[in-house]
Amino acid sequence: MYEITNKASQFVTPPPPTPPRRWLSPRDAAAYLGISKATLYRKIKAGLLPEPHRSSEGMSRFRLEDLDAYAMGLTREDKITAPPRLEDKAV
Repeated sequence: MYEITNKASQFVTPPPPTPPRRWLSPRDAAAYLGISKATLYRKIKAGLLPEPHRSSEGMSRFRLEDLDAYAMGLTREDKITAPPRLEDKAV
Protein backbone atom coordinates (compact mmCIF):
# COMPACT_ATOMS: atom_id res chain seq x y z
CA MET A 1 0.00 0.00 0.00
CA TYR A 2 2.76 2.45 0.90
CA GLU A 3 4.59 1.78 -2.34
CA ILE A 4 1.51 2.52 -4.50
CA THR A 5 0.85 5.81 -2.70
CA ASN A 6 4.46 6.80 -3.06
CA LYS A 7 4.48 6.12 -6.81
CA ALA A 8 1.23 7.99 -7.33
CA SER A 9 2.61 11.07 -5.60
CA GLN A 10 5.48 11.17 -8.08
CA PHE A 11 3.03 12.13 -10.84
CA VAL A 12 1.39 14.99 -8.95
CA THR A 13 2.77 18.29 -10.18
CA PRO A 14 3.23 21.08 -7.68
CA PRO A 15 1.23 24.28 -8.20
CA PRO A 16 2.98 26.98 -10.22
CA PRO A 17 4.83 29.63 -8.22
CA THR A 18 2.80 32.64 -7.28
CA PRO A 19 3.67 35.59 -9.53
CA PRO A 20 4.92 38.69 -7.73
CA ARG A 21 2.32 41.30 -6.94
CA ARG A 22 2.41 44.00 -9.57
CA TRP A 23 0.36 46.51 -7.57
CA LEU A 24 1.31 47.70 -4.07
CA SER A 25 -0.62 49.67 -1.50
CA PRO A 26 0.95 52.95 -0.31
CA ARG A 27 2.14 51.25 2.89
CA ASP A 28 3.69 48.35 0.95
CA ALA A 29 5.19 50.72 -1.65
CA ALA A 30 6.86 52.78 1.08
CA ALA A 31 8.20 49.64 2.74
CA TYR A 32 9.43 48.35 -0.64
CA LEU A 33 11.43 51.57 -1.15
CA GLY A 34 12.59 51.69 2.47
CA ILE A 35 10.94 55.05 3.19
CA SER A 36 7.99 56.21 5.26
CA LYS A 37 4.54 56.70 3.80
CA ALA A 38 4.86 60.46 4.39
CA THR A 39 8.12 60.51 2.42
CA LEU A 40 6.44 58.53 -0.35
CA TYR A 41 3.78 61.22 -0.73
CA ARG A 42 6.38 64.02 -0.52
CA LYS A 43 8.25 62.42 -3.42
CA ILE A 44 5.00 62.23 -5.41
CA LYS A 45 4.31 65.92 -4.72
CA ALA A 46 7.87 66.81 -5.78
CA GLY A 47 7.38 64.89 -9.04
CA LEU A 48 9.97 62.24 -8.22
CA LEU A 49 7.42 59.41 -8.20
CA PRO A 50 4.36 59.00 -10.40
CA GLU A 51 0.89 59.44 -8.94
CA PRO A 52 -0.66 56.18 -7.74
CA HIS A 53 -3.39 54.57 -9.78
CA ARG A 54 -6.83 54.81 -8.25
CA SER A 55 -9.27 51.94 -8.52
CA SER A 56 -13.00 52.38 -8.94
CA GLU A 57 -13.32 51.82 -5.18
CA GLY A 58 -10.96 54.77 -4.56
CA MET A 59 -7.99 52.67 -3.43
CA SER A 60 -4.49 53.87 -4.35
CA ARG A 61 -2.09 51.37 -5.84
CA PHE A 62 1.47 51.75 -7.11
CA ARG A 63 2.86 49.74 -9.99
CA LEU A 64 5.89 47.70 -9.03
CA GLU A 65 7.58 48.67 -12.31
CA ASP A 66 7.24 52.39 -11.45
CA LEU A 67 8.82 51.84 -8.04
CA ASP A 68 11.66 49.81 -9.57
CA ALA A 69 12.30 52.53 -12.16
CA TYR A 70 12.44 55.14 -9.40
CA ALA A 71 14.82 53.00 -7.34
CA MET A 72 17.10 52.46 -10.34
CA GLY A 73 17.14 56.18 -11.10
CA LEU A 74 17.83 57.02 -7.49
CA THR A 75 20.95 54.89 -7.35
CA ARG A 76 22.33 56.33 -10.59
CA GLU A 77 21.51 60.03 -10.37
CA ASP A 78 20.93 60.93 -6.73
CA LYS A 79 24.06 59.65 -5.09
CA ILE A 80 24.13 60.32 -1.41
CA THR A 81 27.12 62.42 -0.48
CA ALA A 82 28.47 63.19 2.94
CA PRO A 83 27.86 66.70 4.27
CA PRO A 84 30.82 69.06 3.86
CA ARG A 85 33.31 69.03 6.68
CA LEU A 86 33.75 72.11 8.80
CA GLU A 87 37.23 72.85 7.43
CA ASP A 88 35.92 72.64 3.83
CA LYS A 89 33.60 75.61 4.35
CA ALA A 90 34.89 79.02 3.43
CA VAL A 91 34.81 81.29 6.45
